[in-house]
Amino acid sequence: MKIFSAFQDNDYFSDNTVCSDNAEDLDNSYDLLLLWGGEDISPSIYGQKPVYTHAPIEPSKRDVQERIMLDKAVELDIPILGICRGSQMVCAHFGGSLWQDVTGHTLGTHTHSIYTMTGDTIKVTSTHHQMMIPSEGMVLVGWSKGLATEKR
Repeated sequence: MKIFSAFQDNDYFSDNTVCSDNAEDLDNSYDLLLLWGGEDISPSIYGQKPVYTHAPIEPSKRDVQERIMLDKAVELDIPILGICRGSQMVCAHFGGSLWQDVTGHTLGTHTHSIYTMTGDTIKVTSTHHQMMIPSEGMVLVGWSKGLATEKR
């Protein structure tokens, strides 16, 4: 399997993974587009104005490139996997929205369980404070109790 990893260092991956921040590098030779965690997504992407102090007003270079990558992956019929911020970007890009500022998720201090559609439970540490509001047609693969959801 050949993986295109957006905006992530190759230390985590096998030799079959290419890491790039340029959407032009994504082509039909890849089997998966992988979007990772990171900084907050601009609320303008999901049609909102910032409601908290540190919210980015304009989309970042990463926001812009990942959206191009998502469109390209769909065009090329490449499966997409979003993790943390990546799942939030997938949700927002394809018609979902986000709660902009959920309390209790600060700098890796919030450990909780994610329950998967296969019945597994995974312990995670949340550092993001934006949570997904799913759009119609998205497949829920994991969730935590309360507001948090992880989608693909």
